[in-house]
Amino acid sequence: YLEMANPGHNSKLKFNIEGDISNSSHLINSDTSEQILRLMSQRNNKGNIELFKTGTSHNQQDAWVINIFKDHIVLVWLGTPDNEATTMLTGRSAAYPISKDIQLALGLKSPKIKNDYKIAQSVAAKPKKCRKLIQYPENGEWVRGDKLTLSLAGDSSADWYLNGVKLAAYKANISLDHAGVNKLTAISGKCRETSEIFFEKLN
Repeated sequence: YLEMANPGHNSKLKFNIEGDISNSSHLINSDTSEQILRLMSQRNNKGNIELFKTGTSHNQQDAWVINIFKDHIVLVWLGTPDNEATTMLTGRSAAYPISKDIQLALGLKSPKIKNDYKIAQSVAAKPKKCRKLIQYPENGEWVRGDKLTLSLAGDSSADWYLNGVKLAAYKANISLDHAGVNKLTAISGKCRETSEIFFEKLN
């Protein structure tokens, strides 16, 4: 990704081609690089260009993102200590937000893409913004309690689901089937919001 963002950056990189040492350090030429970067580019809701690639392994054992900025590349990787499967590790929802936090903390600037008119055209019509459906619990929250009961706060008119099963009606408190990871989803029209939480039952 560094070579793609800046072709020929590494003068020490050499290749052995048919017994001869190549003097070229280019993995990719500049024209191809520009085309790939344009294809990867998108504009966020503030109109700024973003250029990133996410990845999620089988069984969500780990997740990563490569985020390319103007003068820097940020790589974020997340995984479990024993390579255990999860239900919450994805590149987009877990690793990507951390890369954005790093951007804000370090003041990294958005990348510049040549001939980005196609990017601008693709986002000319802004999508309708969804209201926040789940106020509590927030995504990624760790909840502790004596009983397998979870407090809810959010849009009472939405359809609510617990671990993929639709709840009969919105309630301020719901019962959980198990401790550990639970997924709560609220859907209203075309708007959808999910919070994955970890519930720890206290003895």
